[in-house]
Amino acid sequence: MIPNNFFILIDTLYYGSHDAGATIHTDDDKLNGLMKAAAAKMNLKGHKVGDSAGIVKEIYGPVDIGNDYFQRFLE
Repeated sequence: MIPNNFFILIDTLYYGSHDAGATIHTDDDKLNGLMKAAAAKMNLKGHKVGDSAGIVKEIYGPVDIGNDYFQRFLE
């Protein structure tokens, strides 16, 4: 869980969205693979999310996941 006072900024986000889904970040192939593998171990499926431009991407986790949370998730 990310506390509600945790600020997600565009330069700290590598996966998910920093602007309530208007932009979806899935640009890092290694991170995408790690998220997919982690989801598989927890028996979770990916889900499709669309951004404000209508581009649909598949992610494995909450849309608002941020880099700091991901680093703690892996530890």
